[in-house]
Amino acid sequence: MLPFSLLARLDAFRFPYAARVDRVAHKEWLHFCVHGPGVDAIVNFSVTGSSEGAARAQVTALVREEQWDGDVEAYAEEDVVFRRDRLGATFGKNRLELSGERYEIAVTLAERPISMSLSLRPTTLPLSKRQFALGSAGSLHWLLVPRLVAAGTIVVSGRTHRFEGAPAYHDHNWGRFAWGGDFAWEWGYGLPASAGAPWSVVFSRLADRGHHEMRTQALLLWRGAKLHRVLASRDIVVQQEGYLRPRRVLKVPRVMALLAPETATDVPRRIDIHAAAEGDELHLRFEAEEVAQIILPNDHDLGITIINEIRGFLRLNGVVRGERVFMEGHAIFERVSA
Repeated sequence: MLPFSLLARLDAFRFPYAARVDRVAHKEWLHFCVHGPGVDAIVNFSVTGSSEGAARAQVTALVREEQWDGDVEAYAEEDVVFRRDRLGATFGKNRLELSGERYEIAVTLAERPISMSLSLRPTTLPLSKRQFALGSAGSLHWLLVPRLVAAGTIVVSGRTHRFEGAPAYHDHNWGRFAWGGDFAWEWGYGLPASAGAPWSVVFSRLADRGHHEMRTQALLLWRGAKLHRVLASRDIVVQQEGYLRPRRVLKVPRVMALLAPETATDVPRRIDIHAAAEGDELHLRFEAEEVAQIILPNDHDLGITIINEIRGFLRLNGVVRGERVFMEGHAIFERVSA
C-alpha cells in the first residue's frame, strides 16, 4: 500500500498560500500524460502570478489519435477556485483534485471538440526535488509521480475512447522565474508497454538557453513503487542524432502560431543516453515520432519560448545491482527551445 498521505502533503498548489509579494513571477503547473489504446493525452493546469498578486490560469489539453489536436484556454481570476483542504482546483468548468488515492480530472475545451474524464491512481512513490537553479533567471522545484494507471474516457470530435489500466505520468512544477531567461531543459519519461514490467524511467537535463552548456542532468530508475537507482551528471553521456522534420506541427495557443509558423524544429530525431557508475550501466534510446508545441511569450522581451512535447518510442536496457533491466514502450520528452 502506497502512503497516499505523503502524496497529499507534497502535491498541493503553492500559489494561493504564498504571501502576496511571493506571487509576483510565480509559475506553477500540474502536468499529466495518459497513453490509452489508440489515443494519447496531455493535460496541464497552470497558474502564473502577476504584479497585482492575481492569478492568470490556463488549461492545456492535447490529444493525439492519428495526429495532435487541442488548445490552451485561459481563465479570469473570478473563474478560478482553489481547494483549501487538499490538492484541488476548478478553472472554469475544468476540475482537478487529489481525492483519496486518485487524481480526478475533468476537462472540456470551449473552442475544440475535446473532453476528458480521467481517474489516475499512482503506483510509484512520489519524488520531490527543491531548488533547481535556473542561472540568474530564478529557480524551479518539482515533484513527480512517474507511473500511474488511468481509467476514463477521452472524446475527440464525437469519437469516444474508453480505457482501464492505461499507463500514465504526472509531475508538478513551481518556482519564480522569467520565460526567456538563460535556461532550457530536456525532460522525458518512459513507461513499459507491458503492465507487468517493473521498470519506469525519467531523464532530466538543465542547460543554458541555447543548449550549449549542460548544468545538471540525471537518469532516475524506478523498480516497482520505489526509486531504485539515480545516475547523476558525471555518470551520463548524451548523444543526439538528426532533427525531427514533421510535415505538420500543432502549435498552441493557436493564435501564437502566427509568431512561429515554421514546421522545422530543433527537436532531435534520436536521443541516446548512456549512464554508468559503480558497476551499474543503463542505455536509453528515444526515437522521436511527433511533436506538438506550446508557445509562450517571454516575460521581459518580445521573443517567445517554445515547449516541445515530443511523442516517441523508448527502449531501456542494462544491468543495475546485478539485475538485468529491459523496458520498451510509451515515452514523451519535453524540450524548451528559444
